[in-house]
Amino acid sequence: MKLLFYSSSKSQASKRVEKTILTIIPENLLETNHTLRSLSTRLMEPLGDLSIAILFIATQDEFSSLLAMKELLQHIRIILILPDRKKATVSMGHRLGARFLSYKDGNFSDIAAVLRHVVEKMAATNSAIRNHPQYFQKNSRG
Repeated sequence: MKLLFYSSSKSQASKRVEKTILTIIPENLLETNHTLRSLSTRLMEPLGDLSIAILFIATQDEFSSLLAMKELLQHIRIILILPDRKKATVSMGHRLGARFLSYKDGNFSDIAAVLRHVVEKMAATNSAIRNHPQYFQKNSRG
């Protein structure tokens, strides 16, 4: 199991999301993309162990570009961090097929809880994940 994190933003919020992710999964299971082009290129490759994508969307323009890549995202679990709480933005997030929506002005504890739940659920049904030494080590801490 690998996780893809996309963020073109170098904001404190984006850095907090990445730190949050790394409290749940080890760094060697995290792929990071900082441009839509690199994200698109990665999603055109075989997914392999890539199971989850957390997409931090900083602007509406970026979100519109991401929506154009919807087909590339259809076989991966998406956790989407939206640029605002507007009704139209939330609606677009649902159209993208996100499993969970959050917002860039949040504290990201919701992201941590959802990610932890998804990883634990995957581990319960997949012995390769459950027996992965880095996964076990990261998730067996107090």
